[in-house]
Amino acid sequence: MQKKPLIKERLVEQLREQIRSMQQSDYIKIAPERELAESLGVSRISLRAAIKTLVDEGLLAQQQGRGTYIRPLLPFRALYLLCPPDMKRNDPYYSQFLLDLTNSAAKQAISLTMVDPERLEGDPHGVLIAMGQMEAQLLERISGQYGYLIVAQAGESPHASVRICYDDTRIGRDAAELLLVQGHRSIIHLAGPDKYPSASHRLRGFTERLSEAGISPVILREKMNWPGGYRSAEAVISLLAGCNPPSAVFAANDWMAIGLIQKLKEHGISIPGQVSVIGCDDIHLSSEFEPALSTFQLDMKDLVSQVLSAAETFESGQSVSKTVLLPARFISRDTLKTLT
Repeated sequence: MQKKPLIKERLVEQLREQIRSMQQSDYIKIAPERELAESLGVSRISLRAAIKTLVDEGLLAQQQGRGTYIRPLLPFRALYLLCPPDMKRNDPYYSQFLLDLTNSAAKQAISLTMVDPERLEGDPHGVLIAMGQMEAQLLERISGQYGYLIVAQAGESPHASVRICYDDTRIGRDAAELLLVQGHRSIIHLAGPDKYPSASHRLRGFTERLSEAGISPVILREKMNWPGGYRSAEAVISLLAGCNPPSAVFAANDWMAIGLIQKLKEHGISIPGQVSVIGCDDIHLSSEFEPALSTFQLDMKDLVSQVLSAAETFESGQSVSKTVLLPARFISRDTLKTLT
C-alpha cells in the first residue's frame, strides 16, 4: 500500500513548484511568514520547516532582518566534479559530499558530470569543482580548460577562483581550548601527514593554543585511518605507564580516534576514565561506537551550499579570488572527562 506524502513533504513540493515558476535573474522577496501561511492554509511551524528545507536545497536564501528571497535562476545547467585520484569509494566523508551535492544539484535541475583527467573534454564556460587535496600539476593542467575553478577542502591553489574549506586551524585551537578548560595539562595530539592541509592546520592551531598556555603536547604521527589510530595506541599505552601519563588525546580525525580507542579497550584502559579522546569529522560510526566519540561536526550541507553559491558568483560575472572558511561544531559525547 502506497503511503500518502506527509503534510511537510506536500508543502515543500508545492512551494518548490511555485518558486521555480517565479525564478528570475535577480533575487525576489517572498511574502512574510504570517501572510504566506494564511494563503497556503498551513501553520507557521509547518511553513517554517518547509522553508528551511528549501533554503538547504538552495532555492531560497534568508537574510538576517530582511526576509526570505527566491534565489536567481541560474543561467548554467551543468557542473563538473573532479575527485582525488586516490579517493576511496567507501570513504564516508567523500560519500556524504557526493550525496549532498548530487541531491542539491538534482533539486535545482543542474546536471553534475564527473571529470576523468585522462579523458578530458573541458568546457570554457563551465564550473569545475575540485574536491579534496590534489597534485598542483593536475589542477594546473585541468583548470585552464574550464571557465571557473572551485576547490573544496584543499590547500592553497593559485589556479582556484574560490577555495572553500572548514576552518581547520580554528578546530585545532578550539580542541586545545576545550581540553584546557576541562583541566587537562598532559596532552597527546594524534596528527596526520603534513601533506593533508586539514591535518597540518589542525596541528598548528592545536599546538599554538597549548603553547600560549605553556604546554607542549606529545605529537604522534600516523595515517589518517583506523589502522593508523590502532597502531598509535602502542605509544599511548607506553606514555600512560610513564611518570607523567597523558590525560587526553586529540586525534586529527574520527577514524584515528576510533582505532586508538579500540586498541586501548583491548588493553583494559578505560575511556574516558584513564584518558579522554576527542576526534574530528563526526562520521556516522562516531555516535554508534562504544563509548560514543566526542568530536567536531563538519556541516556537509553548508559546504555544498557554499560551493553552489560560488558557482552562482561565476555566472553573475563576478570573477574573484577568495577563501571561504566554514565553522565546525563540537559534539560532546562519552569520551571526554573533566578533571577535578
